[in-house]
Amino acid sequence: MKFDRNVDIGSLEAEDDDFLLQSFVNKQDFKVLSDTSKQKCIILGRTGMGKSALIRQIVETKENTSRIRPEEMSLRYLSNSDILNYFRQLGISLDLFYKVLWKHVFIVEILKLYYGEDKIKTGNKFQSMVESVDFKFNKKKKNAVEYLRKWHDKFWENTEYRIREIEDKLRSSLKSSLGADAKLFDEYAKASMGVEAEEVIEKSKKADIIHKAQSVVNDIQLTEISTILDIIQKNLLPKTQKKFFIVIDDLDKHWVDKSIVYDLIVALILSMKEINNCDNLKVVISLRFNLLQLALQKANTTGFQREKFDNMFLHLYWDEHELKTLLQNRLKLLYTFANEEPNLLENVLPKAPNRGGKTDGFSYMLERSFFRPRDLISFFNKSIKYSNGNSKIPRGAINLAENDYSLERLNAIEDEWNENHPILKPYFDVLRGKPYKFKDKDIDMKDVKKFCFAIFKKTSSGDLKQMTFNGWYRRRERYTKRHILNILFKIGCVGIKKTSETPMIYSFHYNNTLDAFDLNDEYYYYVNPAFHKTLTIKTKKIDL
Repeated sequence: MKFDRNVDIGSLEAEDDDFLLQSFVNKQDFKVLSDTSKQKCIILGRTGMGKSALIRQIVETKENTSRIRPEEMSLRYLSNSDILNYFRQLGISLDLFYKVLWKHVFIVEILKLYYGEDKIKTGNKFQSMVESVDFKFNKKKKNAVEYLRKWHDKFWENTEYRIREIEDKLRSSLKSSLGADAKLFDEYAKASMGVEAEEVIEKSKKADIIHKAQSVVNDIQLTEISTILDIIQKNLLPKTQKKFFIVIDDLDKHWVDKSIVYDLIVALILSMKEINNCDNLKVVISLRFNLLQLALQKANTTGFQREKFDNMFLHLYWDEHELKTLLQNRLKLLYTFANEEPNLLENVLPKAPNRGGKTDGFSYMLERSFFRPRDLISFFNKSIKYSNGNSKIPRGAINLAENDYSLERLNAIEDEWNENHPILKPYFDVLRGKPYKFKDKDIDMKDVKKFCFAIFKKTSSGDLKQMTFNGWYRRRERYTKRHILNILFKIGCVGIKKTSETPMIYSFHYNNTLDAFDLNDEYYYYVNPAFHKTLTIKTKKIDL
């Protein structure tokens, strides 16, 4: 087979990857996720680690699976609601409200999976479930059944319709509760966002108004929805041996306004903990690690203790053997599609010579990756493009491909960490032209001042602006360096060796326990080889 520009080993996006299912590396992760008796249900990992691939594998291989696409839920309406904005401006916690929304979404999906959407909408199966519930001497169950009967026709409407319905109830309940003070909300609803609205909010910040408003939110359908879920878990799902899966991906895309996205993610996790108590039902989501960090830092939820949810997190990592298997599987599939006899990866990539200090092609690519599939697929595909129709990928093709790959990975880092660190270019510029191995003393005051000036001009963060303002002074130089190197380590641009004898530590390593560090004059910092080309890092001679 000839390697040319029209050949590749698959797409970087799981949704568009024709190679994914047939070349899937059957890691232990998939077995754990697809076991409804196991608690692991939140796939955590950095961009390109294979989170979406696991979600797609569940959808494609498991029966009775429903996939929820956040962007199709019309939740953006939440950020434009006058009543919800009024609550947010008053500092009212909407945690329970968001949990009600997620539980409603899950209840609908469970019943559709169990009965079938058509049968549910006709009401026959649904009605039989309602009538089978024994609610004698149980007021909560009785109220829940009455709720289902009352709202049966509307229960299946889309999420935006349900939000509007709940919003109307919130509005009427608030006005009823506030009495004469309800005119304040009417004034807020009519005010243009800005000074007028702020003035109304200031008038509304009375203890009794805030207390009543919080009570209205806390009471909204929580009991009915929770009881319906309880009925499904105890009266319905145990009647079948089937396994049901609900999966959610793409939570890092723009599916809702950033002002509430973190609250919704935390509410989703809280809801999942209650939903996944049934042995034959599992909700599985994928989540970028840095997005979870932001959610836990910025969400308004009180009392969220991460350690109580650690058993839900499946941390996704790859080792060298698994990544080599992934490339080999894809290469084999490429030959199969071309109706040719499969070839081995080591026969296609350059081998390490017996002497000369050079390495083999796979090891060279691996060293320039973050140990994740997307990096290696991208590097391999780019190397193919420069192979000029050869039956093997020559060393020259890999060296040429590295120019494109290095820039692509640097841009990808900016995209991945944009929400946590919107301005990363000045951090990269600190490394530009530096040796591949350095100590903190190699970052001089000129580098620090240039960094501070660039950040100060662009940042809107008060804390960061103050830090970079102070960074101009030599007495703050050490603190600024610590900040720069912490961020570069966190995003994977540099690795650390505490001494020349200790192993290299990168933030994406499986066994890494170094989340943050204090500067030490003896530490060695190594620029990740993935960025040597694009940052013009001074390295040893080419080792491929």
